[in-house]
Amino acid sequence: MTSKLSASAKAAVCIVALTGPASAGALGDPIVEAPVASIVEQGDWQGFRFGLTYGTEIGSNTYATSEGFPFIDASNVGSDDFGGFLGYDLQRGNMVYGLELQSQSRSNAVQGFATRIHKDLHSARARIGYAKGKTLFYGSIGLAQSTFDDAGTTIDMNGHVVGLGLEHKFGKNTFVGFAVDQYTLEGERLANVVTAKHTVVQIRIGVKF
Repeated sequence: MTSKLSASAKAAVCIVALTGPASAGALGDPIVEAPVASIVEQGDWQGFRFGLTYGTEIGSNTYATSEGFPFIDASNVGSDDFGGFLGYDLQRGNMVYGLELQSQSRSNAVQGFATRIHKDLHSARARIGYAKGKTLFYGSIGLAQSTFDDAGTTIDMNGHVVGLGLEHKFGKNTFVGFAVDQYTLEGERLANVVTAKHTVVQIRIGVKF
């Protein structure tokens, strides 16, 4: 009887010895938590971009003098302006820094002076913006150039442009945007001096790569 109990005790000790380390290992395994998905999907704005624009003038003034005497002081008729842009953005965290070349085709007469016409607008500007997910808010400033058809005489107009805008990405590479730009230009030919201000709203669509 004693030998049977001793044999049973030895068997029990062997079972505990074999199963003990496995159980301890199972209980001691580290708990690995599944990664939590980012709540806000961050947009990547860095890279080259290009696109098309549609703009229209919502405010303007043309002031012209000859021999120092004013002969035009009026707003413009307004026009539908189509154009395009090409640029590059550099992103550092939420801040986005960029350069952009832009051109708009237009033919915008001065109110009451059908032969005095503002022609295409061109600009080279710097941008700085703040990215919040897939939306970019930005401001821009740069140099601007245009021409003014003064009843058959072409006057080169030079100045600057400042603007505010936003862009929103759809998918990885496509974006749409809205901007308001203020152009201030001046030109001179012989005795005629022309100063022009254009406030332009613009819808933009583009791709980045």
